[in-house]
Amino acid sequence: KIIDYSHRLKSTNPMNPMEIPLMENSKLIGKSISESKFWQNTGATIVGIRRGKDVIFSPGPHMEFEPGDRILAVGDQESIQRAKEYIKNI
Repeated sequence: KIIDYSHRLKSTNPMNPMEIPLMENSKLIGKSISESKFWQNTGATIVGIRRGKDVIFSPGPHMEFEPGDRILAVGDQESIQRAKEYIKNI
């Protein structure tokens, strides 16, 4: 409960990036950020991608998602929730 609560507190500041993992079988893998229409579908903005030990800040629209990527996104609580659902259900 404490961890869940701390995650909710982190999402109260829209400029604090939330890290959302891509599932290994995600249909986003191999698609570019532009092709995914991430912002149009969620309202959240991708500010970075954690790939292994590296963080790619401000990835461009042509960057393609790869297995194991963790999306760093900012937005209000509702858009972050939509982003989590979008990534989970696509």
